[in-house]
Parts: sequence; C-alpha cells; structure tokens
Amino acid sequence: MIPYVANLASSKNMYAALVRLYIINNIGQAMSFKNELCDVKMPRNDTMDSYFMRKSQLRDKIQTIDEIISKRELVTTTLNGLLDS
Repeated sequence: MIPYVANLASSKNMYAALVRLYIINNIGQAMSFKNELCDVKMPRNDTMDSYFMRKSQLRDKIQTIDEIISKRELVTTTLNGLLDS
C-alpha cells in the first residue's frame, strides 16, 4: 500500500487514497464472487450436499465484503446450477 500513499503530503490525503483503493477492490471482489456464484454448476457425479456447500461458501465470501445478495438471487443461481434430472 505504500506506493499508493508515499507521494501524498497529508494524512488526510493518504486516508482518502486508501479508502478509494479499498472501495475499488471491494467492487471488483463482489463482481468476481457473484460471477463465480452464477457459474457454479452441479457435476453429474456430485452430491447435493457438496453442491450446496460450494454455493454457501460463495455466499459467505460475498457477505464478508459487506455486499448484499438477495435470497431471490441466491435461490435463482442455485436452481440454475442444478442438473435437469
């Protein structure tokens, strides 16, 4: 993080730069986790328990970065990843 704040003159400017950096990373992480959540599909030889566990882990990652995921979105992505059978 030092390269982001080394050339700034005041602690206020340093703080603002770090906040901007964190917000940008947070948005990128949220988008990445949500895309990953949508992309998880249940393989034919997998169990329901392990599939739901992977979905739950991704939901938890999304929540740890203070991103909100609706129950509807979670249910929809989970149902879309299930096998047709």
